[in-house]
Amino acid sequence: MQGLGVYSDIILGAGASKHEAFVYAKPVIGLYAYTKLNSKLAVNLSRTYNQYGSDTQSM
Repeated sequence: MQGLGVYSDIILGAGASKHEAFVYAKPVIGLYAYTKLNSKLAVNLSRTYNQYGSDTQSM
């Protein structure tokens, strides 16, 4: 089966250090394609907010 699709997710998590607890969010958007010979190709882009309680963004 051949086809294209788009998807999105939001990953939520929590962590803690010796001094504080924190939550973080990681929105993800992606594109996938089913090709011949039963193969799947997927590409996604994500960004993490507040990872390690730092209030900085990372890709």
